[in-house]
Amino acid sequence: MNKDIELLQVIGENVDRNHPSWNLIFDIQHGLRNSITIDGDSNNSTKPTNPNEIKMFYSTGKAQFFKHPVDDNFKDQLSFKFKIYQPNAFKYLRKLFNISIEEFKSSFCSQENPLRELSSPGKSGSFFYFSNNMKYIIKTISKDESKLLRKILPQYIQHIEDNPLTLLPRFYGMFRVEGVHHSNKIRFIIIDNLFPANKKISLRFDLKGSHQDRETKNKPNNLDNITYKDIDFLNDNLKIKIENQDTKNQFINQIKKDSKFLKSLNIMDYSLLVGIHYCNNNSIEEPIIESGSSNSGSTDQIKLSEIKSKILINSSLLQLSSSQSSSISTSIENNFVEKEIIYYIGIIDILVLYNFKKKFAHFYKTIKYGTKSEISTIAPQKYYKRFKRFIIGLIE
Repeated sequence: MNKDIELLQVIGENVDRNHPSWNLIFDIQHGLRNSITIDGDSNNSTKPTNPNEIKMFYSTGKAQFFKHPVDDNFKDQLSFKFKIYQPNAFKYLRKLFNISIEEFKSSFCSQENPLRELSSPGKSGSFFYFSNNMKYIIKTISKDESKLLRKILPQYIQHIEDNPLTLLPRFYGMFRVEGVHHSNKIRFIIIDNLFPANKKISLRFDLKGSHQDRETKNKPNNLDNITYKDIDFLNDNLKIKIENQDTKNQFINQIKKDSKFLKSLNIMDYSLLVGIHYCNNNSIEEPIIESGSSNSGSTDQIKLSEIKSKILINSSLLQLSSSQSSSISTSIENNFVEKEIIYYIGIIDILVLYNFKKKFAHFYKTIKYGTKSEISTIAPQKYYKRFKRFIIGLIE
């Protein structure tokens, strides 16, 4: 067996015919198979400059009806509606990210290799489905998030072109599906999986720069299914050490550029997702973080504070010539390599506007926790300054 397959870090459970989400996933896979085939027949994979062509480039067509293949299991489900949002723009993005049609299609449309669903939805209520190769993630989104992404897509594409090493998530497509067994219109995006499938991620952090409710409660000994937060990072005196000054400056500048870009779009509540892989430990048995009830004498356990000296960023991966600014290679990752650790990092959850709902949440939390508390829900200008200050403050 291939070593990469042996080490594949699979997440969630297979969505097979007996799974509650089978009908939805069947429609999604069949819709993607048809839409990608249609998309592949189009020759429009360049960004136009003519105003009329630009309008077409960002346009969205009507939802299409697709019929299911002949299958005894779907006699009562003859067709479903599938909508492709801004197909030309997303096709151009996939070209920038060097995603081939064949590879993209094979990742989602193989019935022999079903998608995998996380056992519980995220805090936002979104559901997550992983492609069979664990390279891509399908994330369900709200109508408001869909509208926001369509609105900011021109600025996002320009930012990607100008910043080939951006930490922002990679959007590969946005769709809507509506079927007999799921009458609600379900919108979803396809994004990259920041963590590679053939690497064991031993530690995960979700960092916002906020202190209120930003500590992981009831920490288990097993690290596989836990994401730590800001207070966990600070309490264990962790730092990101970058010995090369040029690399450090480049990384800090990208944090500034990305967060400033999100501020300009009136976006807040985003996070820096961090994953740490131990290069010398690919086995299933991973070091675990001590909780209050753990046995500190165990040689199989490790404190977060003991990892501090190992988190060193020293990589040439940040070095990219300006000639590559219009094309992003899939081999270029936001990874920072040290002898013992690979460090994966990216900004996530960027589809949150500071709207009336968030303003009310800010008002409520300010009353509940006080004006001096570090709540997460604050205006984009303040969020940007705090996020930038916090993340840069973690770097040595």
